[in-house]
Amino acid sequence: MESYEFERNQVASLNLGNFYRLIHGKHKALYGDNGANNIRDNIEETFKSCLIQCQNNPNNPNVLLVGKVQSGKTSNLELFTALAFDNGFDLVVIYGGYDNSLLKQTTDRFKKTFDIPNEIDYSNSEPVIFSSDDSTTLLNVTDENITDFLEAKKPIFLVSMKRPAAMRKINKLLKDIDRTKIKSFIIDDEGDQASLNTEKNKKESASATYAEICTMKELLSNPLYLSVTATPQANIFLDEISRLRPASVRLIEPG
Repeated sequence: MESYEFERNQVASLNLGNFYRLIHGKHKALYGDNGANNIRDNIEETFKSCLIQCQNNPNNPNVLLVGKVQSGKTSNLELFTALAFDNGFDLVVIYGGYDNSLLKQTTDRFKKTFDIPNEIDYSNSEPVIFSSDDSTTLLNVTDENITDFLEAKKPIFLVSMKRPAAMRKINKLLKDIDRTKIKSFIIDDEGDQASLNTEKNKKESASATYAEICTMKELLSNPLYLSVTATPQANIFLDEISRLRPASVRLIEPG
C-alpha cells in the first residue's frame, strides 16, 4: 500500500494576485484576521504541495483533502481557487451537490465570493460561471467563447451536479472546445459519495458517475483533482486500479 504524505513543503513564492487579495480580504471581513490568516497559511501550503505533486507525479495528480464538518471547507476551497487563478489555472470544474438546491447553493456561493456578475463583461477579468442546471446557456458555449474568455484573462467555473446526466453536459462542452489552451483542476466535494466505482468487478466495469469523472479527467489531460471529504476512509483504501486513488492527503484546518 502507498504511504501518504502529510509533510509541509517549502517551494518558491506564489503569485498573490488580485483574486487572492479579493478572497482573503472577504475572509478577513467574515472571520477576522486570525481566522482568515489560518485559512491563508493552510491553503498556501496546500497549493504549493499540489503543484509539487503535479510536477513530480504527473500520472497521479489526485489529492485528498480532509476536513471535519463545519471546518470552513468551502472558505478554504475559495482561497485555493483564487490562488489557482492567480498562478496559471484558468478553469475549474466543481461537483456541487446531488440536487438542484445544493447545486444552486454552490453556484451562488462562488458567484458572490468572486463578484461574478450575471452578465458577461469582457472589459474586466471577473470570472464567468456556467452551471449544468442551465443547459441552454451551457450547451451554447463555443470554442470561440472560451478563446475570448482566455484572451480577456477571465477564469471559467463549470459547476455540475454530481449525477451522470449533468456531468455529461460538462463533458460535451469539453469535447467541443480546444482544451490545449486550458489549464484546469477539479474540485469533487464530498468525494467519498457517488464518485467512487461501486461496481463489483472494478477491472471490467465502472459505475456511471465514476465513469463520467474518468472521462472528464481524460478530456482535461489528467488535471489536478481535489477530493474533499470529512470521511476519507473509502478514498484512502482505494485499490490501485481506481483512477481516483489519491497520491497524497492534506488536512483542511479550521479557520
